[in-house]
Amino acid sequence: MQFFLRLKHWQFFGLFFILQIVSMTAIIIEQTTILFIAFLLFGGILFGWLYALGVNLNKKLPDKVKMNLTKFKWCMVISIIYMIVYGMFAPFFWLNSDKPGTFAYILPFHFLFMFCMLYCLYFVAKSLKTVELKQPDTQGSYIK
Repeated sequence: MQFFLRLKHWQFFGLFFILQIVSMTAIIIEQTTILFIAFLLFGGILFGWLYALGVNLNKKLPDKVKMNLTKFKWCMVISIIYMIVYGMFAPFFWLNSDKPGTFAYILPFHFLFMFCMLYCLYFVAKSLKTVELKQPDTQGSYIK
């Protein structure tokens, strides 16, 4: 996980940019296998970076600040599982989107994924701001 922490901002952006170009090319030439691999790589880089930041920033928090690292890890696991399962079954939902009720099956999982993803972003943002200030942030400036 140290790999993600050593990346410069332009290298991190470059990885996402290249994966985006590969994804768009795969869509144009209709290669679902390449698209699925690019989708997994994109998710792996994003979640690897968030995990590395969350865990390493949690170690640097002041003693008087306690954040729930276990909840963060569970949200990461749920998000990763969702990305993999959705990536495998997305073509099914796309092909059957005209049938009523198809989207209703996946909607609760979308909401769970969004909650977990937002919690992971919240956790990293709050940890970063707390480590920068070296004290608990009570005003919510990590959200602004």
